[in-house]
Amino acid sequence: MSLSRNAKAKLTNALSNGPEAEEIVEALDGYIVHHNGVEEDTGKIWINGKKIFRKVITFTDLPATASTFLGVISGVDVFTDIAGILQPVSGGVAFHLGFQLDTNIYFNASASAGSGAVNVFTNLVETNNFGHLIIEYTKV
Repeated sequence: MSLSRNAKAKLTNALSNGPEAEEIVEALDGYIVHHNGVEEDTGKIWINGKKIFRKVITFTDLPATASTFLGVISGVDVFTDIAGILQPVSGGVAFHLGFQLDTNIYFNASASAGSGAVNVFTNLVETNNFGHLIIEYTKV
């Protein structure tokens, strides 16, 4: 299952207007909440002919600066996409995956196809950060 046309339009509008995190979460409401941690078939096919699956991982209480292990996705062959958003608990600015300012990367993620391990990295002043990763992959 992918984002509906209506959800895509809301998200595009929110992003084009310099969104706050609340607007992004509202645009994705239902998509993130209802699919958290559940593996789903996206209906898409990767270049190797295999089906692409998706999991949404919600995380909370991340430390200000750390690499945090989020879990393992079993049976991964190839990770095809990772997207995400991070929100400090105090509100304000939301960071997209890979956000970088000057030489500082504030929010990043890694996933290992061999082990299926998923990690996030934060480099912020505040603690108790929360957010979502949307991970797409093929299976062995």
